[in-house]
Amino acid sequence: SNTITFHEPVRPGDRVRSRQTLRSISEPKTTRLGLGRFWVIEVEYLNQDDALLGVESYTAFGYRRPGEGAQ
Repeated sequence: SNTITFHEPVRPGDRVRSRQTLRSISEPKTTRLGLGRFWVIEVEYLNQDDALLGVESYTAFGYRRPGEGAQ
């Protein structure tokens, strides 16, 4: 899933940067893809004045295919 909340408009000439934070990692889960964990990641978007432009939060599933070992 993915959500985006906008706080300030982005204007021509703005320099936009992002900062990612790993908010949570689930206990191991087994899905049709294999054994893995759900991750919740938050991305903050800021301009050159460090004004918060928006926040994106998304959930991803990280897994290894059956037969893959740790690297």
